[in-house]
Amino acid sequence: MKKMILAATLVIGLLSFSNAQTVKPAPAKPKKVTEVKATTQVAPAAQPVKTTTAKAAKPVVAPAKAVNAQGVVLKKDGTPDKRYSAATAKPKGPVKKDGTADLRFKSNKKSK
Repeated sequence: MKKMILAATLVIGLLSFSNAQTVKPAPAKPKKVTEVKATTQVAPAAQPVKTTTAKAAKPVVAPAKAVNAQGVVLKKDGTPDKRYSAATAKPKGPVKKDGTADLRFKSNKKSK
């Protein structure tokens, strides 16, 4: 009886391995073929150069950025634009290595 169970398990195991899902390779992407077309261009007939005394074009001026009362630049939807840093007050007294105010000094502390 033990031999039959062992044989059945072995057969089931071999069948499951033989029917296992195989990984298919990714389909190869087609190579782009660039065709060089030989064309002959005929030079256009010589045309006289036109000279005009038109006014110089005005330089393009970028539209003004929308700024709210606090001086923060706003996007079109009205939210603050994080690309622009707000003008921050520089500390009056000594600063730490990272550039922030050293609050151990009285000149950098906020007065109440």
